[in-house]
Amino acid sequence: MIDRTKIPTAWEGCEISIVTEQMRDGKWAVVAGVTETTAEHTRTVDLPVTSATFPTREEAQTHGVEQAARWLEHNMPKRAAV
Repeated sequence: MIDRTKIPTAWEGCEISIVTEQMRDGKWAVVAGVTETTAEHTRTVDLPVTSATFPTREEAQTHGVEQAARWLEHNMPKRAAV
């Protein structure tokens, strides 16, 4: 089972993309990314894939959101956050 989720952020034009997948052993894996959209362009940042797996989809999703939020905090201008 694969689940795709888009999550808004405090940065205008930025959203977090989370893909979770249930593995054969029943655990969940996650891949996170950040999409920044302006009038001129769209930029997608694929974050490093972790080898960690999680007992539930919710835990996997939370991990991905936290990973993307850390990336935003370190790489986007603070003044851009609304």
